[in-house]
Amino acid sequence: EHFSVAHIRRAVAIEVDGVLQDAFALGASVGAPLARRLTPGQPLDPAEVLRLAAGLTDALAEIHSRGITHLDIAPETVSTGAGRLELTDFAVDNRAFMPLLGSQEGLVRPGYSPIEHHDASMAEPLGPPADVHAASALLFRLITGREPTPWQNRWRDPALSELPAIE
Repeated sequence: EHFSVAHIRRAVAIEVDGVLQDAFALGASVGAPLARRLTPGQPLDPAEVLRLAAGLTDALAEIHSRGITHLDIAPETVSTGAGRLELTDFAVDNRAFMPLLGSQEGLVRPGYSPIEHHDASMAEPLGPPADVHAASALLFRLITGREPTPWQNRWRDPALSELPAIE
Protein backbone atom coordinates (compact mmCIF):
# COMPACT_ATOMS: atom_id res chain seq x y z
CA GLU A 1 0.00 0.00 0.00
CA HIS A 2 1.25 3.48 -0.87
CA PHE A 3 -0.29 6.84 -0.11
CA SER A 4 -0.35 7.77 -3.83
CA VAL A 5 -2.20 4.64 -4.95
CA ALA A 6 -5.88 4.05 -4.28
CA HIS A 7 -6.37 1.31 -1.72
CA ILE A 8 -6.40 -2.08 -3.47
CA ARG A 9 -9.36 -4.15 -2.28
CA ARG A 10 -8.67 -7.22 -4.38
CA ALA A 11 -5.98 -8.43 -6.79
CA VAL A 12 -6.56 -11.26 -9.24
CA ALA A 13 -4.70 -12.81 -12.15
CA ILE A 14 -6.53 -13.12 -15.45
CA GLU A 15 -5.48 -14.83 -18.66
CA VAL A 16 -5.79 -12.98 -21.99
CA ASP A 17 -4.68 -14.89 -25.09
CA GLY A 18 -2.51 -17.20 -23.01
CA VAL A 19 -0.81 -14.31 -21.18
CA LEU A 20 -1.31 -14.08 -17.42
CA GLN A 21 -2.04 -10.52 -16.30
CA ASP A 22 -2.84 -8.88 -12.99
CA ALA A 23 -6.09 -7.02 -12.39
CA PHE A 24 -6.88 -4.87 -9.38
CA ALA A 25 -10.15 -3.77 -7.82
CA LEU A 26 -9.54 -0.45 -6.13
CA GLY A 27 -11.37 1.18 -3.28
CA ALA A 28 -12.57 4.75 -3.28
CA SER A 29 -10.02 7.42 -4.10
CA VAL A 30 -9.22 10.35 -1.84
CA GLY A 31 -10.66 12.94 -4.16
CA ALA A 32 -12.08 13.85 -7.52
CA PRO A 33 -10.45 12.97 -10.84
CA LEU A 34 -7.95 15.59 -11.98
CA ALA A 35 -10.05 15.96 -15.16
CA ARG A 36 -12.70 17.82 -13.14
CA ARG A 37 -10.19 20.54 -12.27
CA LEU A 38 -9.01 21.12 -15.82
CA THR A 39 -10.43 23.77 -18.13
CA PRO A 40 -9.82 23.33 -21.88
CA GLY A 41 -7.12 25.71 -23.07
CA GLN A 42 -6.08 26.67 -19.53
CA PRO A 43 -2.75 25.48 -18.14
CA LEU A 44 -2.34 24.91 -14.43
CA ASP A 45 -0.22 27.16 -12.27
CA PRO A 46 3.46 26.09 -12.56
CA ALA A 47 3.72 25.42 -8.81
CA GLU A 48 0.67 23.13 -9.05
CA VAL A 49 2.20 21.32 -12.04
CA LEU A 50 5.40 20.73 -10.08
CA ARG A 51 3.45 19.41 -7.07
CA LEU A 52 1.43 17.04 -9.26
CA ALA A 53 4.53 15.95 -11.21
CA ALA A 54 6.31 15.08 -7.95
CA GLY A 55 3.33 13.04 -6.74
CA LEU A 56 3.00 11.31 -10.09
CA THR A 57 6.67 10.33 -10.30
CA ASP A 58 6.61 9.12 -6.69
CA ALA A 59 3.53 6.97 -7.33
CA LEU A 60 4.99 5.53 -10.54
CA ALA A 61 8.30 4.75 -8.86
CA GLU A 62 6.41 2.87 -6.16
CA ILE A 63 4.22 0.75 -8.43
CA HIS A 64 7.02 0.07 -10.91
CA SER A 65 9.32 -1.08 -8.09
CA ARG A 66 6.64 -3.68 -7.30
CA GLY A 67 6.38 -4.87 -10.90
CA ILE A 68 3.02 -3.16 -11.49
CA THR A 69 2.21 -1.01 -14.51
CA HIS A 70 -0.78 1.35 -14.54
CA LEU A 71 -1.38 1.38 -18.34
CA ASP A 72 -4.04 4.11 -18.28
CA ILE A 73 -2.63 7.34 -16.87
CA ALA A 74 -4.79 10.30 -17.90
CA PRO A 75 -6.67 13.15 -16.18
CA GLU A 76 -9.56 10.75 -15.52
CA THR A 77 -7.38 8.19 -13.70
CA VAL A 78 -5.40 10.53 -11.49
CA SER A 79 -7.25 11.78 -8.46
CA THR A 80 -6.42 14.74 -6.26
CA GLY A 81 -7.65 15.35 -2.79
CA ALA A 82 -6.45 15.58 0.78
CA GLY A 83 -3.45 17.50 -0.56
CA ARG A 84 -2.05 14.63 -2.61
CA LEU A 85 -2.19 12.86 -5.96
CA GLU A 86 -3.50 9.31 -6.22
CA LEU A 87 -3.48 6.79 -9.07
CA THR A 88 -6.82 5.08 -9.72
CA ASP A 89 -8.34 2.82 -12.38
CA PHE A 90 -5.39 0.59 -13.19
CA ALA A 91 -5.77 -1.21 -16.53
CA VAL A 92 -4.54 -4.40 -18.18
CA ASP A 93 -2.93 -4.90 -21.57
CA ASN A 94 -6.10 -5.09 -23.63
CA ARG A 95 -4.52 -5.21 -27.10
CA ALA A 96 -5.65 -8.83 -27.57
CA PHE A 97 -9.23 -7.54 -27.78
CA MET A 98 -8.55 -5.16 -30.69
CA PRO A 99 -8.90 -7.80 -33.44
CA LEU A 100 -12.07 -9.12 -31.80
CA LEU A 101 -13.64 -5.66 -31.63
CA GLY A 102 -12.22 -4.48 -34.94
CA SER A 103 -11.37 -1.19 -33.25
CA GLN A 104 -9.17 0.47 -30.67
CA GLU A 105 -12.00 2.65 -29.43
CA GLY A 106 -12.30 2.44 -25.68
CA LEU A 107 -9.08 0.41 -25.42
CA VAL A 108 -6.57 3.25 -25.78
CA ARG A 109 -6.56 6.94 -24.83
CA PRO A 110 -5.64 9.02 -27.87
CA GLY A 111 -2.78 11.32 -26.95
CA TYR A 112 -1.99 9.46 -23.73
CA SER A 113 -1.45 5.87 -24.86
CA PRO A 114 1.98 5.22 -26.41
CA ILE A 115 2.25 3.92 -29.95
CA GLU A 116 2.89 0.33 -28.80
CA HIS A 117 -0.43 0.36 -26.94
CA HIS A 118 -2.16 0.83 -30.32
CA ASP A 119 -0.47 -2.26 -31.83
CA ALA A 120 -2.81 -5.25 -31.82
CA SER A 121 0.07 -7.52 -32.86
CA MET A 122 1.49 -7.03 -29.34
CA ALA A 123 4.99 -6.97 -30.85
CA GLU A 124 6.28 -4.72 -28.06
CA PRO A 125 5.54 -5.37 -24.40
CA LEU A 126 3.76 -2.75 -22.32
CA GLY A 127 5.54 -1.86 -19.13
CA PRO A 128 6.84 1.12 -17.17
CA PRO A 129 7.82 3.04 -20.36
CA ALA A 130 4.13 3.10 -21.33
CA ASP A 131 3.35 4.78 -18.01
CA VAL A 132 6.19 7.27 -18.45
CA HIS A 133 4.81 8.17 -21.89
CA ALA A 134 1.29 8.67 -20.52
CA ALA A 135 2.59 10.65 -17.53
CA SER A 136 4.53 12.91 -19.91
CA ALA A 137 1.36 13.42 -21.96
CA LEU A 138 -0.51 14.32 -18.78
CA LEU A 139 2.16 16.84 -17.79
CA PHE A 140 1.99 18.29 -21.33
CA ARG A 141 -1.76 18.81 -20.75
CA LEU A 142 -1.17 20.47 -17.38
CA ILE A 143 1.56 22.76 -18.73
CA THR A 144 -0.09 23.81 -21.99
CA GLY A 145 -3.82 23.47 -21.31
CA ARG A 146 -4.04 21.45 -24.54
CA GLU A 147 -4.88 17.78 -24.86
CA PRO A 148 -1.85 15.83 -26.13
CA THR A 149 -2.06 15.09 -29.82
CA PRO A 150 -2.58 11.42 -30.80
CA TRP A 151 0.61 9.76 -32.06
CA GLN A 152 -0.72 9.48 -35.62
CA ASN A 153 -0.98 13.26 -35.88
CA ARG A 154 2.36 13.89 -34.09
CA TRP A 155 3.97 11.51 -36.56
CA ARG A 156 2.80 13.72 -39.43
CA ASP A 157 3.53 17.05 -37.70
CA PRO A 158 5.99 16.99 -34.76
CA ALA A 159 5.29 20.68 -34.09
CA LEU A 160 1.95 19.62 -32.57
CA SER A 161 3.83 18.46 -29.46
CA GLU A 162 5.90 21.60 -28.95
CA LEU A 163 5.72 23.30 -25.59
CA PRO A 164 5.06 27.05 -25.50
CA ALA A 165 8.03 29.36 -25.14
CA ILE A 166 8.75 30.42 -21.58
CA GLU A 167 8.95 34.17 -21.22
